[in-house]
Amino acid sequence: MLTYDTFINLLSGLVESLPQHKALSELGLAFAWVSLPEPAKNQLTPQHLTYAATQRTLDPDPNQRLAIHVQLLAYLYPLSNGSPAVEQGLRQDLEQRMREPHVFHPLSVSTAHAAPALPPAHWMPVWSDESPEQRRQRLDLLAQQTGAAIP
Repeated sequence: MLTYDTFINLLSGLVESLPQHKALSELGLAFAWVSLPEPAKNQLTPQHLTYAATQRTLDPDPNQRLAIHVQLLAYLYPLSNGSPAVEQGLRQDLEQRMREPHVFHPLSVSTAHAAPALPPAHWMPVWSDESPEQRRQRLDLLAQQTGAAIP
């Protein structure tokens, strides 16, 4: 079980070590604790939080749209729409990930929430004067405009 003091000390230390973050005030730290979901407070241990903080420092592209304490949860819980799904419980592979805490373990989003995929190229209509290269360029442009993945 995670305690207030452990959470505050680790979060403060992490924030101080990140060059793009400013130190959190006592009020900011207290809010981070209060807004932490109860299941997380009950499930997490200091080892979990230390692992998450290490992963955050190793992450080459952290999701900085999330508050720092929510970013930590992303390394411990599965993601749904880019946010940690605490209600689903800890990641199934967390124990395995924690065996190598100083190796960055990329986060993955459930395929149900991944970017939509375009139909395979052979399903796309072909204009009579379009070459395979022109069709591929059209698909690439469409994927770029929509954020979809090309299979």
